[in-house]
Amino acid sequence: MGFAHHQKSFNEYFYPNCVTKMSSCGLIYKHFGKQFLKKIANDNNLEYTDKRSAISDRKITDTIYYKMYKCSILEIDANDNGVFINNNGYLPTYIMYDHHQ
Repeated sequence: MGFAHHQKSFNEYFYPNCVTKMSSCGLIYKHFGKQFLKKIANDNNLEYTDKRSAISDRKITDTIYYKMYKCSILEIDANDNGVFINNNGYLPTYIMYDHHQ
């Protein structure tokens, strides 16, 4: 398995219609992200399943997985690949979140 993304032939995106190619960070997160989230939940004795609404652990893990990519990893991928925050002058390509507030 390789995580080298600065090759001309590299053409991987995290999800369909994403305009930013993945960097090593995105590639590693895509491969290990769900496993990482499940480990955090298990280590902290967290149960995802809401018995009242029958939402599955998998659906919640998937939701957190994609949200974490969009709110944290995408910014790293874009910066590493030289993607400007506002390529077209209208809509931002990604949003920079301030996680320190």
